Amino acid sequence: MWSISELKTEARAVLKQCYPTALAVTLITTVLGSSGKITGAISDKLPALAGKIGGLAVAAEVESLALLGIVLATLSSTLVISTLMMLISGPIKVGECRYFIEGTQYRFDMKNILHGFTCGKYLNVLLTLLLQEVYLVLWTMLFIIPGIVKGYAYTMVPYILAENPNLSPKQVIDISCRMTKGHKFNVFLTQLSFIGWYLLGALCFGIGTVFVMPYERATMAQLYLALRSNALDSGRVSLSELEYGI
Repeated sequence: MWSISELKTEARAVLKQCYPTALAVTLITTVLGSSGKITGAISDKLPALAGKIGGLAVAAEVESLALLGIVLATLSSTLVISTLMMLISGPIKVGECRYFIEGTQYRFDMKNILHGFTCGKYLNVLLTLLLQEVYLVLWTMLFIIPGIVKGYAYTMVPYILAENPNLSPKQVIDISCRMTKGHKFNVFLTQLSFIGWYLLGALCFGIGTVFVMPYERATMAQLYLALRSNALDSGRVSLSELEYGI
């Protein structure tokens, strides 16, 4: 059985060998992920904004076409950017997981960040992550607590995809649920154990949190390996089912 302190000890040992590149990897994934959320939030607001400005424009007849044209152009460009970011951020997250999984074996290659694109199963990666989000939304709509629980059950989805993108979306999600069975609270505690570091980093105008991210990501990769090993030992998952090494 593993402990959080053991996972962190292993993560620190890995980071001693690769911290600069690990930091670069987490910065790239964080920026792309944040950009997707920002553009998505903007696109959500623009329809209402378009309506308001359109109403004003109609009232001010002379400027109506110009104003509506600006709003529509802004809306279209934002939606395009948002869509592109979603197409990029998911596979990049899988690539980040690949980098840190490989890092547990002291193999550090920044090219792994592109694994979601170069693995030959790009669409499958996107569909899996999309299905995960759909399931989370549906569970959350049912009740908040089940949505949170399922969120922890799906934690290992990008890690499983990072090792084998050939598995179908339902297989990946099902395996993640079995891996985390009986360990969801441990996953929560592992993530919670970094809150002190993040609070400390926030005191430095938020910049310090950036330097904590590689530590958290490296620890989560160690957690994935521990959960995978536990699932294999307990028989909840089989090696033939996982088909690692592809």
